[in-house]
Amino acid sequence: VVAPRSMASALAWLPVQAAQSSLLAALRAAQSSQRKVSSAPDLLVLPVDARLTSSSDFARATKSGTRVTSQHFVGYLYISPVTNNECAKCGLIISKSVGGSVKRHRVARKVRHALIPTISSLPTGSLLVIRALKQENDINIQSEISELITKLISRSQKSEVK
Repeated sequence: VVAPRSMASALAWLPVQAAQSSLLAALRAAQSSQRKVSSAPDLLVLPVDARLTSSSDFARATKSGTRVTSQHFVGYLYISPVTNNECAKCGLIISKSVGGSVKRHRVARKVRHALIPTISSLPTGSLLVIRALKQENDINIQSEISELITKLISRSQKSEVK
């Protein structure tokens, strides 16, 4: 049985295409591994021991902590009465009222990046929760978060003095 002429040329082309696609896949794998190595420095990642993960800690901070509201965020700071040497823990609450999935994740990323330099200024053993409110596109999250944390710290220090 002899294959038609067009079929024969297609069969001859298939091994070349397979070789090209495997070469392309190898190049993509090499590029992705290079990206992972040269990605953003660790300074932009919230440390694991500074992440607020348990629902009881979220509840403690939001129910019993000091509350400060800004235009786009609500901050809660709970300072533990028992002195411990744990670092401060931070958590985010970003509901669907903020926007779609892409917008919520963008806001969360920007808030986390704004929190990283301020973690050291928080009292040891404290719990910080930031709740995002409805957002506009052109806000400066970095400055608003730093102002919010400054207000939270000053208000909680005033309440400790009383």
